[in-house]
Amino acid sequence: MLYNVSLFKISNILKSEIKFLEAGKLLFFSLGNKKVTVEDICLDAGLSKMTFYRLFGNKEAFVLRFFEFIYEDGMAKFKKILNGADDFNEKIVQLMLLEIESAKRYSNRFFEEMSDWFDREDLQKYVVESSDMMRNFFMQGQLNGDVNPTLNIDLMLYLIKDWQLKAFDPEISGMYQDHELMIRDLTQLFYFGIIGKK
Repeated sequence: MLYNVSLFKISNILKSEIKFLEAGKLLFFSLGNKKVTVEDICLDAGLSKMTFYRLFGNKEAFVLRFFEFIYEDGMAKFKKILNGADDFNEKIVQLMLLEIESAKRYSNRFFEEMSDWFDREDLQKYVVESSDMMRNFFMQGQLNGDVNPTLNIDLMLYLIKDWQLKAFDPEISGMYQDHELMIRDLTQLFYFGIIGKK
């Protein structure tokens, strides 16, 4: 019986955490995380501040958990594409569309504030995991003749990371009123070059 009670409590904790994170998603995506208060998150989640602080301790810890939540969701979609049955070129297109669809959800304010968290040590495990998956993807592409076999994969991965940082470069973002269009152009340029997809 105690075991069932414990499972029930764990289930309620997870449900409360998800409610807070989903509320954070709606608020952060539209307003950015700096402007949103704990009170705003609790009101949107329909839960008390006591529950919030019991689960997360403070707002900074919540924002970190929120970014983990976003990364985990993105990684699940990323893995689904890479492990799918489509050919290499179609997977590239799907990866590009995933980046663009993700960008559509973000306000310019939230996108700007993401740069404060991008290099956080706490989140580097997701960067390493995605890099390892892309390495395997490109290696398989070389074996199958989809990627130039003379290209250095380490260079490709470095350029992907550099491309991600370019998205936060004020000089580049200043060229666009809409960050979604910037992500589209950067992604298309990286994957298909200036000639475009044939």
